[in-house]
Amino acid sequence: MSYNRGDAGRRRNTERITHGATSKVIYFLFFVLPRLVFWYTVKFIAAATWHLITLTVTNAGLRRQTKDTQAVASSPPIADDTEQFFAEKRRRRSSAMKEWDHEWAQLSDAGPKQSVEGTVLGPEQRPAKKEPPNEQTSSGDDYRAEHARRALQLRFHDDVVKLHAARIAQMQEKARPEKQMEVQPALDTGTGHRTVAQHLPAGRNNSAPTDPEQLLANDPRTMWAWAEYRERRPALPVSGEDARQVLSAIPSGDHVEIFGAVTVTEDYPERSNNVLPREARFAARTFQCWILPSSGPQPETIPASSTHWYSSESTSMVDRVAESHFTLPDHRHFYAYADQKSYKWFHDGVGRSILRLPDNPLAPAPPEVGTIRRGPTSESASPIRLVGDWRTAEDLALWHMSGPLGFFGSQLTGGVSDRGVDVEHPEAVAQVKMQANPVGSPLIRQLRGAQPHLTNHLFYSTSGYTRAASAEASESGVALFTLDGDATVRPNGAHAARLILDGHMRHGGDDALVAGYIKSVTERVRKAQANYGSMNTDAWLAVYEAFEDERHQLQRAENYLKGAVDAIKRHPRIGADTHKAVLSHFRNADLGAAYFCHVLGLPYPGDKPLTRAYRRSTAADFY
Repeated sequence: MSYNRGDAGRRRNTERITHGATSKVIYFLFFVLPRLVFWYTVKFIAAATWHLITLTVTNAGLRRQTKDTQAVASSPPIADDTEQFFAEKRRRRSSAMKEWDHEWAQLSDAGPKQSVEGTVLGPEQRPAKKEPPNEQTSSGDDYRAEHARRALQLRFHDDVVKLHAARIAQMQEKARPEKQMEVQPALDTGTGHRTVAQHLPAGRNNSAPTDPEQLLANDPRTMWAWAEYRERRPALPVSGEDARQVLSAIPSGDHVEIFGAVTVTEDYPERSNNVLPREARFAARTFQCWILPSSGPQPETIPASSTHWYSSESTSMVDRVAESHFTLPDHRHFYAYADQKSYKWFHDGVGRSILRLPDNPLAPAPPEVGTIRRGPTSESASPIRLVGDWRTAEDLALWHMSGPLGFFGSQLTGGVSDRGVDVEHPEAVAQVKMQANPVGSPLIRQLRGAQPHLTNHLFYSTSGYTRAASAEASESGVALFTLDGDATVRPNGAHAARLILDGHMRHGGDDALVAGYIKSVTERVRKAQANYGSMNTDAWLAVYEAFEDERHQLQRAENYLKGAVDAIKRHPRIGADTHKAVLSHFRNADLGAAYFCHVLGLPYPGDKPLTRAYRRSTAADFY
């Protein structure tokens, strides 16, 4: 019996197709179709119900309108309905204004009268009150009645402003009843807003600076936090005495992380949307404690270790005030208020956001250079404007090596047998590729093996690199550069960034000083990260074991080291930004990593990684 393999294969394909079609039909009948029938039935019932309700409401409205029309037709007509409506409206307004005048007289007699400018007014200087117009003068549409109504509205607005000023003066007098107060003029904070009048006790040394802007904005310990607080809304007014108390209470080596409004209560403080609670106080949060200025000579300080974070509530479309809830050892509640941007700083800290830290002896000072931006010169500007073919790509690579990178005297190899090298120098070699696909790892290995005795191997590509090529270059020490169509050369990886810094150092001058400082800061930060902050390493676990009882403080301090690591990865460039901008950026990164070590009592950057007191046994311990 002969067996045809082709027929058997066709039968199997036919059975497979038939089985698949049957499965789809069964799935449609038992799963898809019932759902469609159900939902269409629901839609039909809903449409029918809505239609019936609409007809019922329409018919009821027509019947009610018919009855009203018959009633109006049977009743006598009302004469001048419009005039009666406006007369009733004017009568109610006049009655309401009389009630307001009576309430204003009662409230204003309880406290001193103040003008809008803030000067106290005596009884003989109070503005004379005008009697509101009566119903006879208010009736009609004549000009005198309209003028009287407008004058009444203006007087109402002035009374509200004066009463509000009197209330403020009354609250300030109650806050410091034992001291004789002197009224000082409002101070301009330099942000376009004027602070409220500051009251200083009589006999105080008024020659000292009383402007919080002058005190807090010029101190490195509070400079950044104060700049953030000025841009925040809502914010409490700050007096010069509050600023002096905050500066005097900052612990040694510490700084203010965030200013804000706080309340210390036994119950939840009541407040309206977008408004701080009535009992809110100005406070400063440092790394080690909370500082709450008081009416006495010394502020109230609360150690940060005694406040335990409970919850946080962000802002919403209705309420723009966010809050963080802490608890105290005596079971009181501590609430801190800020905006959406900064409310998490109360709990997480500002290590990854702060842009100004006080000087630390652990971090060396930056070099003294000018702040003039280096403009494009004949040595720094590329003569090539577009990369159109492989010849222009090689010319651009030659210019980049002999110019910005400082390999003076580089030359093109030329010829057919270039052994994978297009640009050569006694200290470096480079290969240039202009192709459609990204460069792979084989070409990277070929370049590294061309002249292995050299230290610097460079690769230029117009189409980028694969992941395998980037990994191979990172492992073998090849610097990768990408050539864009507009003749821009972009570094790709740490080795390329290192060569750029070395190029600035070869050029000399201020660029060499800045490049040397960048390299030193980068080495210190990365060494500190390797010794203390690399996650899931023995050093990182050793730090967590040593500070197990102060886990929250450790996490806040760790953010300073993480912020420093982020800063050295994304930073301004020499030549594209001013020397001041570059030095300030790396100075802040250096201070952040040094502050992490200062808080934990560790040497910066450390000689070797920490070792754990306990570790799991391995097979190496028994052989």
